[in-house]
Amino acid sequence: MFGSSKKEMVDKWETRQLISCVESIESGKSLVCNTFPQQNNEPAILKLSSISSGHFLPGENKSMVDSSNLDRSKLVSKGDILLTRKNTPELVGLNVLVNQDTQNLMFPDIIFRMHPKSSIKGEYLSMLLMTKDFLSEIQAISHGSSKSMSNIPKSKLAEVIIPIPPILLQHHFIEQKLLIDKSKYCYLE
Repeated sequence: MFGSSKKEMVDKWETRQLISCVESIESGKSLVCNTFPQQNNEPAILKLSSISSGHFLPGENKSMVDSSNLDRSKLVSKGDILLTRKNTPELVGLNVLVNQDTQNLMFPDIIFRMHPKSSIKGEYLSMLLMTKDFLSEIQAISHGSSKSMSNIPKSKLAEVIIPIPPILLQHHFIEQKLLIDKSKYCYLE
């Protein structure tokens, strides 16, 4: 709908650096956690498995040992984009759009959180960053001392060029995606 490659999209649409498309790019916080998940909405920290499937799985978390360490500025909210900052080379850079409200769930320091500005739809930005061209670019800027763990520098992620189609086209894209998802669901039943 917007172009078949990053080059085609960048040539066709207005562009901005990622940092100017989001309120901020933040690192989370990691604390001592239990081996079991959150119970009764007690404070917890998301695990990488909460986003590595491509779907937001809030139940993939570890409850905090000391709930007084809850940092409200690191709580996950509906509309946030969570992106793996540190992971294996094939899983670094994956992201999800948080599509539901959560209770007392913080994101760890191995995940970046971004919240899109009003000029860009979160669904569009999240899916764009997961396309082959953009994911490859993000994975290419990661580095690390071993092949088992790659790390994306915040400063390099902030510089990724994002094509910005008009907001009405972004809305249309999201509507089309919802129809396709609904069709898939009906077909599988």
